[in-house]
Amino acid sequence: MLEDPYYANYGFCSDDPKLPPIPSRLALVRLFLELALYTPALLVLHGIMSSDDQDVEAWYLEGWCFYLMAEQAQENGGSLDDLTWQELGKDARDCLETCQVVSIIFLSAMYRF
Repeated sequence: MLEDPYYANYGFCSDDPKLPPIPSRLALVRLFLELALYTPALLVLHGIMSSDDQDVEAWYLEGWCFYLMAEQAQENGGSLDDLTWQELGKDARDCLETCQVVSIIFLSAMYRF
């Protein structure tokens, strides 16, 4: 099913009116992560972030995805998809730091008087 062209491009066509709303796509990402389907999760996250790069949950899930990929790479000899576990760990940290910054910006805007 994931090899179907529609699903292969699921995350990229963020302007497609047929796409479900962002909360539904984030739920799909969580399911992909539970099933260790990291590439489809990243594709959907890319589509979400192309339409809203301030979505805190999307940044968190991307960081979590890279962290899980780093763990898997470390268990399987040190690399995954031509990336070392250290590179994946750095990507995870970068995403989670961005998540923190975005959440601080969101909270400060929300509580501005």
